[in-house]
Amino acid sequence: MSQYIYLLQEREFIKTKESVYKIGMTTMENYKRFKNYPKGSILLFHMVCINAKKLETIIMDIFDNKFKRMNDIGREYYEGDPNSMIEIIYTSIKYERLELKRKKEEKSNMQISRNIPSSNISELSNSSEVFSDYKNDESFGGKKKYIKFDSKNNVYYLSKVKSSFCDHTIKEYYIGPYEDDNLQYFNMLINKKIIEVGKIYDINDSDFVEKLNKSKFNIIIEKYHEIRLKNKEITHDETDSEITHDETDSEITHDETDSEITHDETDSEIENHNTRKKIYHIFLCNMLINNSVYCTRTTESYRGFIFRKLTDFDHFDIMRDADMGGYFIETVYKINAKFYLYEAYLRKYIPYAIQTDEEKNYCILNRDDEYIGLNVKEFNENEKYKSYRLGRKYVTARPLSYDIYYEYIFDDDTAPWRNKQYLKEISDKYEKIIKEKNLKVCLNINEFTLDILSWSKSL
Repeated sequence: MSQYIYLLQEREFIKTKESVYKIGMTTMENYKRFKNYPKGSILLFHMVCINAKKLETIIMDIFDNKFKRMNDIGREYYEGDPNSMIEIIYTSIKYERLELKRKKEEKSNMQISRNIPSSNISELSNSSEVFSDYKNDESFGGKKKYIKFDSKNNVYYLSKVKSSFCDHTIKEYYIGPYEDDNLQYFNMLINKKIIEVGKIYDINDSDFVEKLNKSKFNIIIEKYHEIRLKNKEITHDETDSEITHDETDSEITHDETDSEITHDETDSEIENHNTRKKIYHIFLCNMLINNSVYCTRTTESYRGFIFRKLTDFDHFDIMRDADMGGYFIETVYKINAKFYLYEAYLRKYIPYAIQTDEEKNYCILNRDDEYIGLNVKEFNENEKYKSYRLGRKYVTARPLSYDIYYEYIFDDDTAPWRNKQYLKEISDKYEKIIKEKNLKVCLNINEFTLDILSWSKSL
């Protein structure tokens, strides 16, 4: 029995021109479910998934934080941008499938391991037989961490010293075709002989780590540290220093099932956790952001080939670790030889509309109809947002009255992240509206917005 997630706009909201949409799930085949909706309703998105009930709950939790939930209509109704809703639903279904595939690969890996000849298993039974210098490994109190790659039946494996002083066995890992880049980066390392099958490496060797880091895509994302700081992903005490072999343990890799280390875990388990993370970063992540963050340029928006040359206003997706387990998907745009985050910077801080009140004060909104810098869709939604800093002065701003007006700077066809001309026009259009409407004070002025208006004008 197939399961589906869908998004639609009912006839009532089409007639009233309200941006209200309903998310739902169904197990009814094809489009039978939609016969129960009023005639004239529009189906915007309909896609098969694995566990519709569970996925619908996850998606609604995301919607609760991004869109306005219409509780007076029903739990599944939201007001907002339908394109963003569709993107969230599609991404959620996509990674539900990836998670299922990952679990299948783990199961397959277990089966492959059972089929390894007994002679190979015996060779892995004692660390001294594979790693002659095993006593200097971390597992035995040393400073090194030895690993070795092998290939069996066209499948790559990684071996490392697993255990304690009384258990001299080798731990072997199957290297599956990870979905982020389908092992394109790892295969490049093999093909160019940056790493070689059968050779032993010390992943605590800073020179070796630096050599592999230089083989990755290295990009600088503008305002990256400031954005993460503002989004509370990092603290004021963290810095974007270059990664060395002493990499911190603040990030958890997305391929780990036990994403949180508990107080009950042994030193051996913690060591294994940290080593797996380091191995993933060094050998499988194909990109470094700002010399500090390991991530992977994915194949999804890259036409299947991660080494394709970027053009201006091209974009791609990256996967990076989340601090509490799991991972983030972020879109990056290349603009005039520089790189910018799409969701967290361009879409969030480029002014889309100007809202004015009867006193000629105004607020600026982004493409998601949020007040820039406030992350709310109603100006008087929270009392704490009544005061904003303007330069060195504090201006108390009363909520805008219901007698408000909107001036739009662009539409979806002229979105500034589409090409250079659209982006250059943003600053002029913004200043023109301010001047023509004789507007006075911006009640939610934002440093990122001012920065974008400045550099975009000089393109």
